[in-house]
Amino acid sequence: VGDHADKLELVMYYDADLAGDRSDSKSTSGIILCLVWPCIFVPLSAISKEQISVAKSTPESEIIAPDHGVSKEGIPAILLWSKLLGKLLQTRVMEDNDAVIKMIVKGRSPNMRHVSRTHRVDLDWLFERLRSDPGISIRYVGTKEQIADIMTKGSFTAPEWKVLCNLAQIRYPNAESAGGD
Repeated sequence: VGDHADKLELVMYYDADLAGDRSDSKSTSGIILCLVWPCIFVPLSAISKEQISVAKSTPESEIIAPDHGVSKEGIPAILLWSKLLGKLLQTRVMEDNDAVIKMIVKGRSPNMRHVSRTHRVDLDWLFERLRSDPGISIRYVGTKEQIADIMTKGSFTAPEWKVLCNLAQIRYPNAESAGGD
């Protein structure tokens, strides 16, 4: 399609729902890792994972998701694609919660000091990686453009589902299969 490898980047969308599991009140982390060029969007992996402990706030549940995404999906993908391309591949981590972005920019959150014990997440490592790794940057994405939403919720309205499928490049062969228009 005419895109050059120098415009290639990895984009990781992540999201979490607060207490989405009705039986135990645990949150679910959702992660979608994509390879993106100006004219191409290729989902590489998608994860939906129940968190190991009950989060007490939306920022707490949201800060757990990138730990798994960055350490288990993002860094290995950066290493692989950088090796294949012979240069450092830039990775954007997309967050839809301003409080979480502020936490990461500051590099600390006294209110989250319990997370290392309850969720087994090293926030210092995560904050340092997202703040100072030359290959990773965190960016705000509007809630309506948060593709990882599709991995965290159990049900959607028909219009919400259609928007999420379009964002994730999921297409139906014909309109009849999609349930209309």
